[in-house]
Amino acid sequence: MIPGYKDIFTRWDADSAAARQQAQAEGRLQVLRYGAFALQEIDFFSCGAQKAPVVLFIHGGYWRSQDKSAFGYTAAAYQALGCHVALVNYRLAPAVNMDQIVDDLRASVAWLDGQAQALGIARDRIYIAGSSAGGHLVATLMATDWAALGVREDIVRGGCALSGVYELEPIRLCFLNAVVGLDTVQARRNSPLYRLPRQGLPLILSVGGDESLEFQRQQDTYAQACRERGMAVTVVPQPDGHHFDMIDRWCDPNQALFREFAAMIQAD
Repeated sequence: MIPGYKDIFTRWDADSAAARQQAQAEGRLQVLRYGAFALQEIDFFSCGAQKAPVVLFIHGGYWRSQDKSAFGYTAAAYQALGCHVALVNYRLAPAVNMDQIVDDLRASVAWLDGQAQALGIARDRIYIAGSSAGGHLVATLMATDWAALGVREDIVRGGCALSGVYELEPIRLCFLNAVVGLDTVQARRNSPLYRLPRQGLPLILSVGGDESLEFQRQQDTYAQACRERGMAVTVVPQPDGHHFDMIDRWCDPNQALFREFAAMIQAD
């Protein structure tokens, strides 16, 4: 549905390689490990400040592909805002199932919180964002019962889900399940639509107008369910956006999507 999508990936890779090179030259990039597996890593772009907010970005790829290395280009705009940026990798299907992928993201958040002092992070200011499968994982993290995991309840302060998947049964019924391997119980257990965020957390949602009707339906349904729960949900319309340029808009200070997420961070 996106003509020239390979050119977009090429641009992401080139811009991110340049961003990594510059950050390394400035001493502002660390590659950190939050678990024992190779993919349990975080690229941590420091803004140079102490007790600063951190933006954790979760890549998409339908839980089976992509890598944090393609998204280093997103960091500069948030560093200029006074935020650290953490780009997280996680284990991918089919090597692991959806429960394990969700566990990885929860572990990455808890690990960052535990390393807050060493990394210059304000412990009460972790914000999360992600696209596509990453949007699904954002919604899942915001609904996590952190206290049951031995972590303080307010570990996540707010989130932004771009082109998210909020109900996994359609994934179970389509070609993707040959890799993702969902059954009916696991699909429902990991569907944000049935496990809504706790009240009081700010949430931004956005989907491109050029995306499929299913992405738009899922966001509409999820936003309505969150609002019925009493949450303040901000939907940022992107009528001319597609599945990949949503990420570009999220890190562009001239775009409404960036401004909404920046306002969430600055208002806290």
